[in-house]
Amino acid sequence: ASAMNKTADQLARDRTSFKVTLVFVKPLPIEEFRAFARGLGLAPTQNIVRGIDANGKPVTIGVPAIWARDKQGRLLIGQPVPGGEPFDTTALARMTEGHNPIRVVGVISTDVILDSATHAKVRDDSRVYAVDIMEQVLTDLVQQRYPGVPTNKIKAWSSLLYPAMERTGIAPKATP
Repeated sequence: ASAMNKTADQLARDRTSFKVTLVFVKPLPIEEFRAFARGLGLAPTQNIVRGIDANGKPVTIGVPAIWARDKQGRLLIGQPVPGGEPFDTTALARMTEGHNPIRVVGVISTDVILDSATHAKVRDDSRVYAVDIMEQVLTDLVQQRYPGVPTNKIKAWSSLLYPAMERTGIAPKATP
């Protein structure tokens, strides 16, 4: 996490913007997360929620922001509404109800694009444990090796930092 934070500091000095996953110290309740994102002017593309299933097992759920729509009304997946809602509570409700309901613990991470000013605010926020830059670093490496590949065609795994934090006791484990 320390190395990621240092690399994020360097990216903030060297670039106009860069993609990161903000990993929280502990799960943020949905309303606190929404206030956090709005307060910093963040436009998340994906939020990862920690939940507990009916059997008492921890689960993660990917929940987007409210996505923009094109002129025909089709969803522009991965493109949040500028200045819009950072968390789709309706989507979360659909995912957590049903034959195997899930109790939501809170948001453990969020994928965003940062600029240097927003990065400075994020780094000073005590709720943020790490600025995970692994996806940006891997994207950069792929583009160096294969210069013609568009960034939107390069996919990397979501951050695994929070689950590792739970396993090592750095973050609280989700309990039934």
